Amino acid sequence: MIPDFFVYFTKVDKSEFLSAIAMFLQFSGNSDSVNDILDELKRELDLGQKDVKDRSSDELITYFKNRPQRIRRIFVIELTSTLKIIVDDKNKYSQYLKEFCGGIGLTPHESEVLISWAEDYNDFMETGLMFINSKL
Repeated sequence: MIPDFFVYFTKVDKSEFLSAIAMFLQFSGNSDSVNDILDELKRELDLGQKDVKDRSSDELITYFKNRPQRIRRIFVIELTSTLKIIVDDKNKYSQYLKEFCGGIGLTPHESEVLISWAEDYNDFMETGLMFINSKL
């Protein structure tokens, strides 16, 4: 995860973010690990079981479309970062992300930049962790 961006989210933003992750995991066929992943994210975001709602894609798009641009951008960065960690194939989540980005009012260029940056950052952090955990 990319640290510190969640501080800009309200509790409702965090809850809707988790609902988006849950929806994607069920949609993508990763249902076996849904509860474990959501439990870890709930702890990280200081949310309880009742804070994750069963939302449709349209409900999530409507919610985030009405949030400030900064929150929409953070949502895309965090969603990309989280999906990259838990989904082994980028093709499984890239169309989902593009549809969400368009739905919440981000331009294709803006979406591409945010998604690319989040993926690159995750790769950079993975490399750093590899260095930290290995003998040099």
